[in-house]
Amino acid sequence: LTDMHDGRKKVFMQSIGQKLQLKIGVILGGHARFSMASQLSFSVIPLGAAALDPVESWDTPDGWERVYILDANSFWLSFHHNHRERSESACLHFGLQLEVHPVTDVPRMMSCFSDAKSPTDALPDRLDTAGSTTKMF
Repeated sequence: LTDMHDGRKKVFMQSIGQKLQLKIGVILGGHARFSMASQLSFSVIPLGAAALDPVESWDTPDGWERVYILDANSFWLSFHHNHRERSESACLHFGLQLEVHPVTDVPRMMSCFSDAKSPTDALPDRLDTAGSTTKMF
């Protein structure tokens, strides 16, 4: 969970010369009563360049997710919460998820190996709680 005051939040990020894939998710969930996800804008801005467009973008009932390819060394991740009125608070609380990894890892992350197991093979088909030692509070 993160928050912003005065309607702006910036995070500096360096890629150390690797081409990276950034996936960002914003979840308002229980905080939706304070603001709508559409009121929160987000930009990835390489130093000395214009903001990047996301490679992929989608909305969920509680927020949104975007994917960017970072092909420079330094970036600003910038959030902005617009005011609808000058007297309105620009403070906002939201869940933030970041996933960053080298682009070269994507093919391995997307492939399934022959020794992969299905969830039904790894998990029991029923749970026996009769012998449980768990104590109720």
